[in-house]
Amino acid sequence: MAYMLSKPLQYTPGEKFAYSNGDSHMAGCMVQRAVGEPLAKYLGRKLFMPLEIGFPGWETDPDGTAFGGTGLYLTISDMMKLGILYLNEGMWNGKRILSKEWVREAGRTQISTGIEDAWSAEYGYQFWLVPANKNAFRADGAYCQYSIVLPEQNAVVATQCSEQNDTVAFVKLLREYLIEK
Repeated sequence: MAYMLSKPLQYTPGEKFAYSNGDSHMAGCMVQRAVGEPLAKYLGRKLFMPLEIGFPGWETDPDGTAFGGTGLYLTISDMMKLGILYLNEGMWNGKRILSKEWVREAGRTQISTGIEDAWSAEYGYQFWLVPANKNAFRADGAYCQYSIVLPEQNAVVATQCSEQNDTVAFVKLLREYLIEK
């Protein structure tokens, strides 16, 4: 946190998009401070346990704080569960896990990225939007780890690929045969 806070802002907040795992980590640290318990424990209790995911592995910073923007180890089934939770506007097996308002705002444009690409042109709250497919949004991980929520198709697609994959070709297939159909 001290390192991140020591860096000057390149832009006025909300003025220009600049993705940063460090910013996501800081958001996780703020949640941890606000709830008074470690982020992984809090999300384990409030999110992962109700979804029957348990306590997934999560890389931490030197202070032992779970990284807010990276290093969460989920199975493809767990990724599907998170996608289904968002598809169902925060409901899981008849129980409200997330507020409907939060889910709607998280999957809506909060800022345009300035990227001239229908796959990454807009960003919500920790989700990339898929403008080519109205209302669709996705969580991205490294090496084609995606949980894509497609409300108009009432579907979720989760993918995991090896670290040796061709991300560009894979995304092209997803877009051509599923997302933009």
